[in-house]
Amino acid sequence: MDRPAVELQTAEGCVPNIGARGRRLRYVGATVAVALGVIGTARIAYLRLPPIDVAGPALAFLAAAFGYFQAREKT
Repeated sequence: MDRPAVELQTAEGCVPNIGARGRRLRYVGATVAVALGVIGTARIAYLRLPPIDVAGPALAFLAAAFGYFQAREKT
């Protein structure tokens, strides 16, 4: 018994849900998060703190990545 093919409905184009101001704010937030991550990592290296302390700057880099990719994809 043959089943009818299921049609997948896809959008013609991606509709952005943030404007230019929102994208700019996310880019600025990502830049600030990268700066905080770099400063935190440099501080840890300079003070020779234990490697587990890198978790803090890693979260800053993660936040920067989320902000950057959300701004780039306009979501």
